[in-house]
Amino acid sequence: MKMQTFALAACFVLTFQTCYAEEYRHLERLRTPSLEDFKELDKEDAGMVVGWMRDIESLLLASSYEVRVVSEMLESTAIGTNHSTMHWRNSFRIARDPSSARMRVIVVRQNLLDNAAIATSLGIARDSRQHLDILRDSDKCYQSQVVAFENSTDEQTGECDWKHGLSALRLRDVFSPCLATTVGSVQTANGSALDFSRHNVRVNSVHGVIQRRGQTHVLLRFKGANWLGQLIAFENQAPIQMIELNWCGVDESLAKVTSITRSEWTETGPSKQRLPTTIYGISYSDHHPVELFANIRWKLGDEVDKNLFKKSTLGSEQPGDKQDFGIPINLR
Repeated sequence: MKMQTFALAACFVLTFQTCYAEEYRHLERLRTPSLEDFKELDKEDAGMVVGWMRDIESLLLASSYEVRVVSEMLESTAIGTNHSTMHWRNSFRIARDPSSARMRVIVVRQNLLDNAAIATSLGIARDSRQHLDILRDSDKCYQSQVVAFENSTDEQTGECDWKHGLSALRLRDVFSPCLATTVGSVQTANGSALDFSRHNVRVNSVHGVIQRRGQTHVLLRFKGANWLGQLIAFENQAPIQMIELNWCGVDESLAKVTSITRSEWTETGPSKQRLPTTIYGISYSDHHPVELFANIRWKLGDEVDKNLFKKSTLGSEQPGDKQDFGIPINLR
């Protein structure tokens, strides 16, 4: 069954890379220390890497920012003799203004295997795209939701509950780009990578730090049903590679790699803050292979479009300015 599942995923690799050929650049595979190389932990080293993650978290909490993400995600599951394959293309835009507790999320998501003809020149939708636009303004929350199916569309607008809105965003594969660099693509695909404050780099999870060739390698361990671990490589204080490990019992030498995520971080804005601009991840867990490509663009501070926080623009903004899919405006 495992070989069949891997074969199913492999069938789409060439197609996947072709779709992203112009957008995706190869990310270098980093050499990492073996688990046996990590000896006694220096508490100062542990505090240093935890501090790097706190700096990223502080920026996201204190600064106005706008991030646009275009991602493709290939998911394949196998239960008995039943196979299911989904190839999602997802475009979303997140804007946040911490000074006024306002947040805007716009997302369009589509299974590219549903229908190759995304829209005709007349703007008639012939597939099952979903468009969700949510604005949170202090304690109020508003949404516009458009669903296109074959040749009809349906739109629902009005106030909504923020907790319900978060659940809807998770179902549409919206994620925090910063958190997605430190977790497996399965976690990103199941909607559990939305909040960066839930990252794993904590004082109690850091069990080793090694510095080699300008990179800092960090060993994380967690106790669950099985033992879990991560090897995260930092460069210039940014987590550019994550390897996820899983093993039974207490024998760490039996650890198997279940997920690898690599990312590129680029200086952004006047402050030259490094933020992720490319992510590639591949995971295999519980017969559920997931492959993820993501390209990301950031705006910080005064670069953020203030109109995104106006209720009057709800339902009329696209997640990106150059889209090959989206709810056509003349359908509205």
